[in-house]
Amino acid sequence: MTFTRLEHCTLIVMAVVEVIYAVAATLWIVVVMAALCVGFVVIAKYRKRRRRVNRLLHAMRMPVAGATALSKVVVELPRMLIEFSDGGTDRSSASRRRR
Repeated sequence: MTFTRLEHCTLIVMAVVEVIYAVAATLWIVVVMAALCVGFVVIAKYRKRRRRVNRLLHAMRMPVAGATALSKVVVELPRMLIEFSDGGTDRSSASRRRR
């Protein structure tokens, strides 16, 4: 089978176009895969930073909770001492105020 000059040029152009399409499709796949990899790395870094901040906040919250409990004890201490000095009798708060 013989091709005319025009048919031969048309076949070459079609082959070149197909190669260009194949290269473009391959590059598109590479770009999408690279974007996914970058996205996963960014998400992993964000989660790592968020965990670090949460641990820091938790570490700061623990002493605050302890200080809150201590302040409650300090506030309740006079009342507890009064009850202890009364010998544990159940007097009304009005009788305590009269003293």
